[in-house]
Amino acid sequence: MGGVGGAGGMMGGDCAGLPSLNLNSRPVGQGFEISGQAGNADVFTGSCANPEAVGSEAIVEFTAPAAGAWRFETSGDIDSVLYARSACLEAETELACNDDLDTEGGVYTSGISLDLRAGQVVYLMVDQFELVEPTAFTLSAQPDVGSPPSIVQAQAYFDPNTGGLACVVTGRDPDGDALAARTLFVDAAGAPITVDGEPIGAVTINFDTIDVNGAQFTGRWSRIIEGASQPATATIEVLDAAGRVSAPPVEVPVALPPRFQGAVGCDPNGGLNRCAAGQRCVPPADRPDAELDEFVCRGASAPVLTTLSAFGDVGSTSVLGLVVEGTDAEGDVSAIGLQLYDAQGVALLEAEAQVLFSRVTPGAGRYTAWFGGPVGDPLDIAEVEATVIDVTGGRSGTLRAPLVQVPAAGAGGLCDSNGALARCTAPLACVPEGDGLGVCGEVGDGCPAGWPVVDLSAQPAVAGVWRANGDTTNTVNLGGPGSCGGGGNQQVFAFTPAVGGEYRFTITGVGMDGSDTVLFVRGRCQDAMDELACNDDAAADNLLSEVRIALSAGETVHLFVDGYQGGFADTFTLEARRQ
Repeated sequence: MGGVGGAGGMMGGDCAGLPSLNLNSRPVGQGFEISGQAGNADVFTGSCANPEAVGSEAIVEFTAPAAGAWRFETSGDIDSVLYARSACLEAETELACNDDLDTEGGVYTSGISLDLRAGQVVYLMVDQFELVEPTAFTLSAQPDVGSPPSIVQAQAYFDPNTGGLACVVTGRDPDGDALAARTLFVDAAGAPITVDGEPIGAVTINFDTIDVNGAQFTGRWSRIIEGASQPATATIEVLDAAGRVSAPPVEVPVALPPRFQGAVGCDPNGGLNRCAAGQRCVPPADRPDAELDEFVCRGASAPVLTTLSAFGDVGSTSVLGLVVEGTDAEGDVSAIGLQLYDAQGVALLEAEAQVLFSRVTPGAGRYTAWFGGPVGDPLDIAEVEATVIDVTGGRSGTLRAPLVQVPAAGAGGLCDSNGALARCTAPLACVPEGDGLGVCGEVGDGCPAGWPVVDLSAQPAVAGVWRANGDTTNTVNLGGPGSCGGGGNQQVFAFTPAVGGEYRFTITGVGMDGSDTVLFVRGRCQDAMDELACNDDAAADNLLSEVRIALSAGETVHLFVDGYQGGFADTFTLEARRQ
């Protein structure tokens, strides 16, 4: 057991020889705060921790200076588990345990509240979730002036057909900060339910929605838990933002979700409510991007697939083009499920791959849909098996088609930026139309006059680095996606070096942490087949993008700043430097 290396503060009780810190030795304001280090050995485990995880801990002793409620919280760069015992070495004396203050919100420090008598001694274990290396932490204690929430009534639901699992809690919370429900689902024998055969303990899930009326609240969460066994009862507690827990726990039977009765606002997970037979909870047909509270129950007949055509480079292909036709009463086909086979009939994919269509043209109960994209490393595809999937999850039957060579297309012909559906005859280029598809047409080397292109090479070079600030927040897609991704908001730059050599282009300085960019480079601005480089992530731990290309003096290239799956809308800086 480690836990005191580098700690500031006096040592506490010996815990049968194990070192500990004395939280009372560091008064701060009305409370106490001490810094320490979770050591390099794993001795204890809290009831809320993963019993199979190995995490080192520190022991911190605390003596309540006055009777009342006390709040203990960890802070620092640590994924902690905090639990308290009345006897240091006896797990059965645990008083409270918390893993994360807000797992879904990414807050992995911990907090517990205890009602203590004046002079009562407790032992606080600052444990690590899954790490034994020494890690610094800070533990604070403050008088807890808040009050825990309480439960008035609760319901739990499970739909075995969909795996929809849900919880609804109504209660009182004078502080107005009820946050989550901690729920233990057990089967008819009283054992925790299993997921794919593995038992799961109590789960803490933030409420998806919470209605507050004065001191009263109603919170709801709903999830799809595939492979879950049938629960019989649920034991529920409510946690607030400070980690206070309602008491006592409430046990309720788990029922089948009721049928949805409203016009809008059904639950797409099927945990809180179910649509009528033959219907599914989906976006309105005319607004596929509707918010969840606008979802409706509507017809959910499966699409029918009547024709399938597959294109690529016969013998070895890194691209795949698909054209499908069929019927669909709701006109909501969205994706295609694929399996690929070689000439011997051996499947090339471990499991079905699902990809969104590049374009769908519905009409009078019929549809035509296209997909054109890369497949990664070259594959020797001889045959493609496909099923069409609609937005409700309805699936057509499967069809197989041989892979044939990508055809050539003349002026006005349909094409795609990856050259998977058709390749424009020279000197034509595939002019993108914003969804990855386009038409073959004549283009020059530069971008259209209406495009707001920034000349990066015209910026002053400071210490050999050209920099230009950009912002894709309110831009549109101009050039279609690159071969490695994109297809969303874009900003385009031109660069013409005065001196030849290898140049490195890097996206830096994004406005929001976690932004995931794509950067691709073309010679001819509108010619997707004239792509010189494309990068999604500069490194495994860097979601920003970087490319390197060799350029001749006076050669102009066009750089497209885009986002992974088209999802980048933020400020940034684009840099260029000669290597």
